Amino acid sequence: MSMACGQGSTIKGIPDNVRDYIQLVGNRADVKFDTLSRKKIPQELYDNEELTPMLETVDMSNNVIKKIPAGLGKISKLKKLKLPGNEIAKVPRTVGKLKDLNECDMSRNKIKSIPPTITKANKLERMILKHNSLKKLPPKIGQVGRQLELLDVSNNQLRKLPKSIYTLRGEVNASDNIIVELPPVAATKKSKPTIESLILQNNNITELPESFERLMYLLKLDVGNNQITQIPHTLINMPYLSVLNLANNQIWELPEDFGRLAYSLTTINVANNKLDKLPASIGNLTRCTEMNFANNKIYELPVTMSGCRRLETLNVSNNQIQFCDVLKEMSFLLWLDMSSNSIENFPEADLANLEYLDLSRNKLDTMPEKLKAMKMLKRFHMAHNGVTRLLDELGEGQLIEEIDLSYNNLEGDITFDFQKIRMIQKLNLAHNEIKSLNPTIIKMEYLRELNLSHNKFVTLQRLPKTIRKLDVSSNDWKLDEPHYESHRNTYLLAIMADLTTLTHLSMASCGLEEVPKVVQAYLDLKEVNMSENAIAEVNGSIFNQFRYVSRLDLSKNKLESMPKQVRSLQHLLHLDLSENKLTSFTTDLTILRALRFLNLSKNEINVMPDDFGEMVSLRELNLSHNQIECLPCKKVDVLSSLRELSASNNRISAIPLEYEHLRIQHIDVSFNRIRDLPGLRNFKTVRTLNLSDNIIETVPESVEKMSMLKRLDVSGNCVRFWPKCMAGMSNVEILRDNQRSKDG
Repeated sequence: MSMACGQGSTIKGIPDNVRDYIQLVGNRADVKFDTLSRKKIPQELYDNEELTPMLETVDMSNNVIKKIPAGLGKISKLKKLKLPGNEIAKVPRTVGKLKDLNECDMSRNKIKSIPPTITKANKLERMILKHNSLKKLPPKIGQVGRQLELLDVSNNQLRKLPKSIYTLRGEVNASDNIIVELPPVAATKKSKPTIESLILQNNNITELPESFERLMYLLKLDVGNNQITQIPHTLINMPYLSVLNLANNQIWELPEDFGRLAYSLTTINVANNKLDKLPASIGNLTRCTEMNFANNKIYELPVTMSGCRRLETLNVSNNQIQFCDVLKEMSFLLWLDMSSNSIENFPEADLANLEYLDLSRNKLDTMPEKLKAMKMLKRFHMAHNGVTRLLDELGEGQLIEEIDLSYNNLEGDITFDFQKIRMIQKLNLAHNEIKSLNPTIIKMEYLRELNLSHNKFVTLQRLPKTIRKLDVSSNDWKLDEPHYESHRNTYLLAIMADLTTLTHLSMASCGLEEVPKVVQAYLDLKEVNMSENAIAEVNGSIFNQFRYVSRLDLSKNKLESMPKQVRSLQHLLHLDLSENKLTSFTTDLTILRALRFLNLSKNEINVMPDDFGEMVSLRELNLSHNQIECLPCKKVDVLSSLRELSASNNRISAIPLEYEHLRIQHIDVSFNRIRDLPGLRNFKTVRTLNLSDNIIETVPESVEKMSMLKRLDVSGNCVRFWPKCMAGMSNVEILRDNQRSKDG
């Protein structure tokens, strides 16, 4: 009889529940138990005389393994060890015996430390330990060898890195930890710093060591999202630094001779800092192709920037720039974002290669004078300015695909010849004072998205049948039948009859008294917004045509009920019926299995269903400002996806105890009639709990068992004595002012 383990064991003797997952290829073997709820690594893998010497890959990803057996070190030819998504807490010392191991993935476990013997696995090329509980790394981790291409220890609890980390060769990713200080860089004959990429995003680092200049082979440095205030002057001595990310820090200036990185730097990101100027030497960065200085306090672009002859992408949005004359000498740019500045006059720059231009949120009252020279322009954004007209030169010799002129001062009749921009796919003219468009708009045969909302339209010209997304909200459209048949083609609903391929339609605040019948022809509709109208009733047959709609907004109307056909909206993800006159949470809504967001606030609902039916996908439910006396408490397991429950300003007298095992994160039941609270120990996922302005007299001691709680509001109640446990809940924001007497 063949044996599975020990002396004389063979593959044939291995039980079927293991052998079935073994793949033999010549003289090697691979094993894969992916997502099978395995609790341990089978002994047959490391204690079978025939299989163990052949085994090169062990993949037991996404199981429930808690321990790696020491015997794993017997698999002498193991090259790939994949154990992500388990519950492993410890790595055995015997992992150092895996001399051929070149890939090790133990991400998404509970590992707290790595044994120092890992340095003996000197053929490792990829070691992935992200999303664990590591608090430190072995001091001599650098001895793993320069063949290591990737060490990923991101999303752990590391407070510091060992000095030897710099002697690795490839990329080290230690982002999303709690590192405060970096070790100095030492360079000796025995240990030279050879690291090529260092990623330290989302830590608490306050400064970079002066000795960073010794990282002679570093190609990429990413220290975004830290607390760094100053860049060491020595940083400019790193001869091969190509990519530098300093975004989201507190840096107030760059070194004056920053341009000494001229021969290597290709990408620089210093967005979201406190810079008020750029050094003149930045013009020496002749190899740089991408610069991002967004969200600073820069008031002017230095004239020397014209020296950056290879620069393609420049983002200086959200600054205080008033002058940018240097752009006259920067015809090499392909992508330019100068939005949210204080520019009053855009220079007459021949930006012949520019493909993207964003001048939104400035103080411009005209389009760029040399817009015609931008022959390669594809996307042009100039929203939130004071533009009063479209330049006649717009589109001449250009193939623009996208224009945003929303929030400007365009008014009256637009006479611009839209044939000049006939290749446009997206056109946004919202929030102006436009009354009519040139009939040539029908010639825009590639137009896919058109936004005409918040203007002064009453009638309209025929639109291209290619439009897929249309927003005509907040206009004074003529919706009744025309007095003369010849006028019919200028009425919105008649024009819309030709747009049979619409997928997105917004008709908010258009004076509608019913859902237009024309929408029944739109078989591809995905999103519909008809909020802020006077719709009192919805014809059920229309909902039969909405069966593929994923987002429906009928808020701020006069609906008193919903037709039964609402149950046909089986692809609906988002439904907003707030601010109507509904009196019942109809059971027809509980049939919507795909629904994730439901807003029924500010209605007159006093009737609730016994349970939530089939609403298994519901994540956000808003029932606030109604007349509800109790929440459904039957079959609550249906709400397993619910994360946010708002039921404030009702007549609710109790939080159903049946909700305690749900995974709700935010509960708001303020301004109700709750007197007694259930035991709260099992509401373990709740992060914010608003119980304000009820008539609660006692807060149970079990509140301290709510392990995820961050904010508790019990203000405006009748509590006289507080539980002792509150003194120890220092990590919870507790609001408890304005307590009333019982009679009050």
